[in-house]
Amino acid sequence: MRERKLWVLNFTNLLVNSLGLVIYLNFSANEVRERDYFYAGAFFFFAIFIGIGVTSLLVYAAEHFKGKGRDPASYVVPVGVLCVLLSVLPARHNWFTHDRSHYYIAQDYARNMLAGLEPEAIVFTGGDNDTYPLWYIQNVERYRTDVRVIVLTLLNTPWYVKQMRDRDPKVPMTLTDADIERMRPIGLKDGKVAYNDDIVVQHIIQTAEWKRPIYFATSVASSKWKPYEQYLETQGLVMRLVPRQGNRMLNAFMIERCFDDLFRFRGILTRDGREDDSIYIYKEKDLNITLNNYGVAAAELANALGREKDYAGAVRWMEVALNFAPDLKPANVMLGTYLFLNKDRAAAIDHYRKMMQLDSAEPEYVLRLAWVYSESEPDMAMRTIDEAIGRMPENRQFYIDGFRYAARMGMIDIAKKYIERWLENHPDDGEMRAAYADIDSVLRADYGASSGAAKK
Repeated sequence: MRERKLWVLNFTNLLVNSLGLVIYLNFSANEVRERDYFYAGAFFFFAIFIGIGVTSLLVYAAEHFKGKGRDPASYVVPVGVLCVLLSVLPARHNWFTHDRSHYYIAQDYARNMLAGLEPEAIVFTGGDNDTYPLWYIQNVERYRTDVRVIVLTLLNTPWYVKQMRDRDPKVPMTLTDADIERMRPIGLKDGKVAYNDDIVVQHIIQTAEWKRPIYFATSVASSKWKPYEQYLETQGLVMRLVPRQGNRMLNAFMIERCFDDLFRFRGILTRDGREDDSIYIYKEKDLNITLNNYGVAAAELANALGREKDYAGAVRWMEVALNFAPDLKPANVMLGTYLFLNKDRAAAIDHYRKMMQLDSAEPEYVLRLAWVYSESEPDMAMRTIDEAIGRMPENRQFYIDGFRYAARMGMIDIAKKYIERWLENHPDDGEMRAAYADIDSVLRADYGASSGAAKK
């Protein structure tokens, strides 16, 4: 070994950046994302040793064949070509999952979040995924540089608070350097803690006095925007602070405008809500978190239209939501309901049956399917409930709905049997026992029936 010290240096670097980091960082099995990038240095040094090994092999081969009086090139060149091919194979195999040449999802997400904001807005973000894309698109592409992005996790550090106060576009604050340095978490009367970022957010909101539009990204933890919940209006990927109170306020016009006119979804969906197959890209599993944000926004718009009895619109936007996030359970639950209310009973039944096959442990699909059947086929509703009770006997709502459907058909004894079966296994259910004690009056008042008129 001619360069012993250099070899020891490289090998030490390999150990420190691989096994050393494994021990030092001690990652858990439940990290929020893959942590392979922490070991990038180890990969580099490992590649150096691969190169050393290949070079040593070629040198050994050349010396071996030369010593036997043969032409080294006729043997070494094929071995070298083989080594090159061996390096190409993993590159070819892993190219698709690492190719970012047509990957616009993060870039479009950043543009979409900023596109609908008012001029000189302030937007609070939660962490890496909803912050770094915004910083890129502002500082590299110079898009919406009038908007001040504030990441809440960094507001716990004095240097970042000062930066927000002093750098353009400046954030309205009256805090001095001394105030910022003295800032500490505060214990609240309800036992909760107001951390530095909570204190600074409240200060910014008070100081702005409605002169600057203020938004929270929908990806921000609910504990951070909960104190202002009654003043927040959802507008797509953000919630805007507005000078009026309300409960779960939503600007349907703004959300629809964003999705139809402002947002871009390259590599995900086309403008008409279909899968974009013009760009074939690798979508890692962590991407579902980002896509869910789109799905939730579209689902909230669908529910708003549903409350206004625009069931066709509700179906359209719930389908858009599921194109973004196929596993979004609230959207899957409501889609069948809106299909039924939009006079498409067959599609509603097909949807719920499909969802029951995909997720047989979700009781809400059973209850909704039985409800759809109950309007014209109450016997099918009861059969659906009975099958579900066989699979999930501990679901109380199945017995209640079974009672209702049987009573509606005049099958009083069968209706009572549902309650009796529940009480046999749950004798301590006082609410159900009290209802059963008064069941005859309930049957007469709600269903116009009595035990004497019971059908068998």
